[in-house]
Amino acid sequence: MWNPTKVWPLPISLNTMTITSRFGPRTITVNGVTQTQARHGAIDISAPARTPVLSIDNGEVIKTVDDHPTAGGYVEVLHGNGHTSRYLHLNEIQTRVGAKVKTGQQIALSGGGAGMKGAGSSTGPHLHLEIWKGVPYASGSHLVDPEPYLLELAAGKLKRLIERNSALILFAMGVGLVGYSILEAPAPEPVRANSRRLVTVTR
Repeated sequence: MWNPTKVWPLPISLNTMTITSRFGPRTITVNGVTQTQARHGAIDISAPARTPVLSIDNGEVIKTVDDHPTAGGYVEVLHGNGHTSRYLHLNEIQTRVGAKVKTGQQIALSGGGAGMKGAGSSTGPHLHLEIWKGVPYASGSHLVDPEPYLLELAAGKLKRLIERNSALILFAMGVGLVGYSILEAPAPEPVRANSRRLVTVTR
């Protein structure tokens, strides 16, 4: 099951909407040791172990790795706009190199904490999402902040969906307005019976 406008990489729920670490400098504690990183090149999103991971856009799978020492299991998807989305700390990969994927299509299951297959150096269940302009680690490619990228991507997809379906949307709005006018039209005033008779007196 896929959704042409869904750009969030996880099913929408209270457990999958929290960004636990944003793009940019950060301080983290690993095994009791506090580290300051000059740049975290991704966003980390809370996700219980084995949560479905979804492609944020149409594209082609260009790389899958089952169990990297630090990144764990990961998938890279190259999109038509030249950007690549990269999904790290995956417990199970459900796609293959060369596969064509659509927006919202499931490609993997997220990993968990240390010791779980695909977790890599992750200390707890989450999805690490990177966005690259170009192919990761290729000459001239670089990381971009996923948050504004996802907002812009969603806006563009919604705009194209409205343009493609504008006639249908206008028709639906017209039907809705007619229905509303019928439901909300004021009821006619009831005819009141006059209990008094009109009597004409002739003198």
